[in-house]
Amino acid sequence: MEGIIRHSDTYKKLFEAKFFLNRMIDEYESDFEETNKDHEYTAFPYYISAFLSAFRSITYLMQTEFNDIEGFKEWYETQQKILAEDATLKQLNTERVNTIHIKMLKPVAVVKINSDNFEKYGDIEPEDVQILHSFKDAPEYPSVIDQCKYAIEKITPVVLECEKRFFKDDGSIGSLTINIQ
Repeated sequence: MEGIIRHSDTYKKLFEAKFFLNRMIDEYESDFEETNKDHEYTAFPYYISAFLSAFRSITYLMQTEFNDIEGFKEWYETQQKILAEDATLKQLNTERVNTIHIKMLKPVAVVKINSDNFEKYGDIEPEDVQILHSFKDAPEYPSVIDQCKYAIEKITPVVLECEKRFFKDDGSIGSLTINIQ
């Protein structure tokens, strides 16, 4: 079966945020493979910043793209209330505002140690140690990557439902086109 699927600009913005999340993960993993890398100048915080900007733009773009379509405003108000109550999304937006308007992002490295082996055997194995990057002011220092993954998981169904309800493919140039075979 062959066909063409076109997506809204909102969907493409979601794809952009996912792109930066994947680059962030790649950079994070490569940082720890290179033992002499100067972490102060890694691209990791730049990818976080790009993710935060792209992620926040998803709902802004959604409103612009679909605002004139019947039923969208009412539907979006419900979605907006749900998203606005989410503590992780609030934290990410605070970090975005700080990064864009106040100062450069500097994630904090947090070392977590599985203490079970230490308590039982008085020893720590390499697999017991986990180094995470967190936002300094985040409650209990959750991983930046985990927070961003959570955000994508939270917004993806909203974007897909919006596209299903309100996107009408007009075949205009610039649509993201995926050939299915």
